[in-house]
Amino acid sequence: MAWVYLILASVMETAWFMCIRALREVDFGALKQGRIEDFVGDGWALVALTGYGVFGVLNAWFLFKAMKDIPSSTAFGVWTGLALAEITLVDAWWLNLPLSLGHYLCMALLLWGVLGLKQQDKAR
Repeated sequence: MAWVYLILASVMETAWFMCIRALREVDFGALKQGRIEDFVGDGWALVALTGYGVFGVLNAWFLFKAMKDIPSSTAFGVWTGLALAEITLVDAWWLNLPLSLGHYLCMALLLWGVLGLKQQDKAR
Protein backbone atom coordinates (compact mmCIF):
# COMPACT_ATOMS: atom_id res chain seq x y z
CA MET A 1 0.00 0.00 0.00
CA ALA A 2 2.97 2.30 0.61
CA TRP A 3 3.77 2.40 -3.10
CA VAL A 4 0.18 3.38 -3.89
CA TYR A 5 0.52 6.22 -1.37
CA LEU A 6 3.75 7.28 -3.05
CA ILE A 7 2.14 7.38 -6.49
CA LEU A 8 -0.79 9.35 -5.07
CA ALA A 9 1.68 11.77 -3.46
CA SER A 10 3.32 12.38 -6.84
CA VAL A 11 -0.07 13.00 -8.47
CA MET A 12 -0.96 15.48 -5.69
CA GLU A 13 2.44 17.17 -6.19
CA THR A 14 1.65 17.57 -9.88
CA ALA A 15 -1.79 19.02 -9.15
CA TRP A 16 -0.27 21.35 -6.53
CA PHE A 17 2.31 22.54 -9.05
CA MET A 18 -0.40 23.20 -11.65
CA CYS A 19 -2.23 25.34 -9.06
CA ILE A 20 0.96 27.36 -8.60
CA ARG A 21 1.13 27.79 -12.36
CA ALA A 22 -2.49 28.98 -12.42
CA LEU A 23 -1.85 31.43 -9.58
CA ARG A 24 0.74 33.22 -11.74
CA GLU A 25 -2.19 34.62 -13.72
CA VAL A 26 -4.09 35.94 -10.68
CA ASP A 27 -4.20 39.70 -10.05
CA PHE A 28 -3.18 39.84 -6.39
CA GLY A 29 -2.77 43.62 -6.70
CA ALA A 30 -6.55 43.91 -7.02
CA LEU A 31 -6.96 42.14 -3.68
CA LYS A 32 -4.43 44.46 -2.08
CA GLN A 33 -6.39 47.46 -3.36
CA GLY A 34 -9.69 46.07 -2.08
CA ARG A 35 -11.09 45.24 -5.52
CA ILE A 36 -12.27 41.77 -4.57
CA GLU A 37 -14.46 41.40 -7.66
CA ASP A 38 -11.39 41.89 -9.89
CA PHE A 39 -9.41 39.41 -7.81
CA VAL A 40 -12.09 36.72 -7.91
CA GLY A 41 -12.85 37.32 -11.59
CA ASP A 42 -14.39 34.19 -13.06
CA GLY A 43 -13.65 32.14 -9.96
CA TRP A 44 -10.41 30.50 -11.07
CA ALA A 45 -8.40 32.41 -8.49
CA LEU A 46 -10.37 30.79 -5.67
CA VAL A 47 -10.19 27.38 -7.34
CA ALA A 48 -6.41 27.70 -7.69
CA LEU A 49 -5.97 28.92 -4.10
CA THR A 50 -8.17 26.13 -2.76
CA GLY A 51 -6.36 23.55 -4.88
CA TYR A 52 -3.02 24.89 -3.70
CA GLY A 53 -4.01 24.24 -0.09
CA VAL A 54 -5.82 20.94 -0.60
CA PHE A 55 -3.29 19.35 -2.96
CA GLY A 56 -0.39 20.58 -0.84
CA VAL A 57 -1.78 18.96 2.30
CA LEU A 58 -2.72 15.73 0.50
CA ASN A 59 0.72 15.60 -1.10
CA ALA A 60 2.44 15.83 2.28
CA TRP A 61 0.03 13.34 3.89
CA PHE A 62 0.45 10.66 1.19
CA LEU A 63 4.23 11.12 1.23
CA PHE A 64 4.20 10.78 5.03
CA LYS A 65 2.14 7.58 4.80
CA ALA A 66 4.46 6.13 2.13
CA MET A 67 7.58 6.84 4.18
CA LYS A 68 6.30 4.67 7.02
CA ASP A 69 7.23 1.60 4.93
CA ILE A 70 9.60 2.95 2.25
CA PRO A 71 13.01 4.40 3.15
CA SER A 72 12.92 8.19 2.91
CA SER A 73 15.69 8.39 0.29
CA THR A 74 13.85 5.95 -1.97
CA ALA A 75 10.49 7.62 -1.37
CA PHE A 76 11.89 11.07 -2.12
CA GLY A 77 13.64 9.93 -5.30
CA VAL A 78 10.57 8.15 -6.62
CA TRP A 79 8.23 10.98 -5.62
CA THR A 80 10.41 13.59 -7.32
CA GLY A 81 10.99 11.53 -10.46
CA LEU A 82 7.35 10.64 -10.95
CA ALA A 83 6.20 14.20 -10.31
CA LEU A 84 8.75 15.53 -12.81
CA ALA A 85 7.57 13.14 -15.52
CA GLU A 86 3.91 13.89 -14.73
CA ILE A 87 4.46 17.66 -14.86
CA THR A 88 6.27 17.29 -18.20
CA LEU A 89 3.36 15.31 -19.64
CA VAL A 90 0.74 17.72 -18.25
CA ASP A 91 2.67 20.67 -19.69
CA ALA A 92 2.71 18.97 -23.09
CA TRP A 93 -1.00 18.18 -22.92
CA TRP A 94 -2.35 21.33 -21.25
CA LEU A 95 -0.02 23.95 -22.73
CA ASN A 96 0.60 22.18 -26.04
CA LEU A 97 4.34 22.21 -25.44
CA PRO A 98 6.19 19.95 -27.86
CA LEU A 99 8.11 16.99 -26.50
CA SER A 100 11.27 15.87 -28.23
CA LEU A 101 12.80 12.44 -28.36
CA GLY A 102 15.12 13.62 -25.58
CA HIS A 103 12.14 14.33 -23.33
CA TYR A 104 10.80 10.83 -23.85
CA LEU A 105 14.21 9.25 -23.29
CA CYS A 106 14.71 11.17 -20.05
CA MET A 107 11.24 10.20 -18.79
CA ALA A 108 12.02 6.57 -19.67
CA LEU A 109 15.22 6.83 -17.61
CA LEU A 110 13.21 8.26 -14.70
CA LEU A 111 10.73 5.39 -14.94
CA TRP A 112 13.59 2.90 -15.11
CA GLY A 113 15.08 4.46 -11.97
CA VAL A 114 11.73 4.31 -10.18
CA LEU A 115 11.29 0.64 -11.07
CA GLY A 116 14.88 -0.07 -10.03
CA LEU A 117 14.35 1.57 -6.64
CA LYS A 118 11.15 -0.40 -6.18
CA GLN A 119 12.98 -3.66 -6.95
CA GLN A 120 15.73 -2.77 -4.47
CA ASP A 121 13.07 -2.14 -1.85
CA LYS A 122 11.62 -5.63 -2.48
CA ALA A 123 15.06 -7.20 -2.15
CA ARG A 124 15.45 -5.96 1.44
